[in-house]
Amino acid sequence: MNIPLKPEVFQVKSNDYVKSYLQSVLDDEWGAKRNQSSSVEAHESLNLLELNMWQASDACSDGLLPKASCTSSVSAAAYIKAIDDLRVAREQRLSLGYQSSRTFRWFLGIILGLISAISVAAVHKHNQKTGTIALTLYCLSMWMAFSMVTLNIHPYKWSEVVKPTPLIAILEKIKH
Repeated sequence: MNIPLKPEVFQVKSNDYVKSYLQSVLDDEWGAKRNQSSSVEAHESLNLLELNMWQASDACSDGLLPKASCTSSVSAAAYIKAIDDLRVAREQRLSLGYQSSRTFRWFLGIILGLISAISVAAVHKHNQKTGTIALTLYCLSMWMAFSMVTLNIHPYKWSEVVKPTPLIAILEKIKH
C-alpha cells in the first residue's frame, strides 16, 4: 500500500491506521492469540483505512478539493483493492491458526490407524513372519505420517514457525 494519498491529511490518517493495524496484528493476533482468533482493533483499523480512502475519494468527486490535490481514481481503486487483498490474507492467516476440532480429528486418525493395523494383522494371521513384517512397515509409515502432520499442524508454533518478519519490517518503515 505504497500509494500516496492526497491531500496530506488523508495520508497521515492512512499511515496511522496502517500502524494501528500492524501493531494490533503483531501484538494481539500474532502474539497473544497465536493467530487462533481475530483482533477487534485490527478489524477496526482495516475498516477505518478503507473509510479514509472513500472519504478522500468522495471529497474529490464532490468538488470539495481542487483536482490538483486529489488522488486519481485509478490510484484510489488500487488502494481499495490492496485493502481487500489485505483482508483476504488476514482471513487466510487466521483460518490456518484456528484449531477447534483438531483434537477430534487426531482421535479419529489414531482410531483409523489402529483399525488398519488390526486389519493388516488379521490378513497376515496365517504366517507370523510376513504378518510381523507387514505390521512393522505399516506402523512405521503411520508414525512417519503422524510426524509430518505434527510438524505442520500449527504453522505459528513449535519448530517450523512462520514469523511475521514482513509485517515487522513494514511497521518499522512506517514508524520512521
